[in-house]
Amino acid sequence: MEDFLNRLDKLTYIKCEDNTLYTKEGFQINHSLKLDNSIIPDRSIIFTFRVWKGDIYINTWSCLSADDKKIAIDWWFKKCRAINYIDYEEKYADEIRAKKEFETLTKIN
Repeated sequence: MEDFLNRLDKLTYIKCEDNTLYTKEGFQINHSLKLDNSIIPDRSIIFTFRVWKGDIYINTWSCLSADDKKIAIDWWFKKCRAINYIDYEEKYADEIRAKKEFETLTKIN
């Protein structure tokens, strides 16, 4: 599992939307959670990554163990948080600079 995530770490992520990460290299990585009652009850949630490039299917990776699911889900949220933070900074950079300038210029000593 970590080998798969290490391979994904080599890509440059530029967008996180719904359940899909988009890369600069043109790949899309999406995830899904599935409930499957046909397997062991404590492992009935399956977390799956799918890798695409346009309409071309590349690879699927699924995990059943609690440890693998936690690692995969944490990896996913870290990627999305990093992208969303950069997007936020870029979107509001002018506003943040203007507010700082105003505070500096109008500061009462």
